[in-house]
Amino acid sequence: MIDFMRWDSVREARFQQKHFSEALKMDADAPANALEHPMRMSIWYGHDWLRAYECASMILRNTPAFGGPDAMKASYCRVERNMEHPKESWRYFLFEPEFLENIGLEHPSRWGQSSKWAPLYDLTL
Repeated sequence: MIDFMRWDSVREARFQQKHFSEALKMDADAPANALEHPMRMSIWYGHDWLRAYECASMILRNTPAFGGPDAMKASYCRVERNMEHPKESWRYFLFEPEFLENIGLEHPSRWGQSSKWAPLYDLTL
C-alpha cells in the first residue's frame, strides 16, 4: 500500500504540474492578483519528474508512506511495472475503509495528510 500511495501522489503532482501550466496559459489576460495563486502553485509544482517526486515526498510527510524523492521514484516505477501485468495489478486493489476497519486495519485514506492546512507552496524538503 505504501508504494501505491506514493505512486498516487506522484501522479497527482504530475497532473497538477500540467493543470497549473495550462491554467496560466489560458488566463494570461487575467488581472495579476487573480493569477497569484496559480503562479505560486505552478512554481511550487515545477515542470519535471524530479520535482514531482519531491512534491510527493513533501505531501506524504508524517504518513506511513513518507520517503525521499528517490523512494517516490522507486515506488512509482514499481507500481507502473506491476500494473502492466494482470496478476500483479491486483495487489493494489483497495478495499472499502469500513471493511478494513472491521478487521483491524487502517485504510490509506485515513492516514491523513500532515500538511493539509498549510499552503503547499510553503512546504520544503
